[in-house]
Amino acid sequence: MTAADMTHDEMLTAIAYLQAVWDDDVDAVAVLSDRADAERGILDLVIDLADRVGQLDLLARLGIHDGLDEEQRDAANARVDADPAAGVTAALIYTYRAWAKTAEGPAVRDLSMAVIGYLALMARVDDVSQIFEMMRASVLSDG
Repeated sequence: MTAADMTHDEMLTAIAYLQAVWDDDVDAVAVLSDRADAERGILDLVIDLADRVGQLDLLARLGIHDGLDEEQRDAANARVDADPAAGVTAALIYTYRAWAKTAEGPAVRDLSMAVIGYLALMARVDDVSQIFEMMRASVLSDG
């Protein structure tokens, strides 16, 4: 499963979890972290959400969208290859995934706060609470 494969429910769960972490709502964090065996772990969802946001930001910044012809796609791919932020973002998401494999106790909150910081940077907002509303509205408007 990849970030692009996230369901709306998974995205909304990840957003709710991050908001609960930010609000220091221990009860909500516990409920949202308690995943059934068949469900993906909450940190997997959180990191996939961050990955999805990073990918969408990259596409928007570099003018990549559906409907590009072959020449435009080639030029867009060249912009991605030349964009230093693309490599940094990929390395950061990789690091989050590696960290999530061993994160326990306070490290889970620390990782979640790091993801919130990343999302704030991508959203270019100062008020973190706006991020959760923006993401939730985006998911809900997407169908």
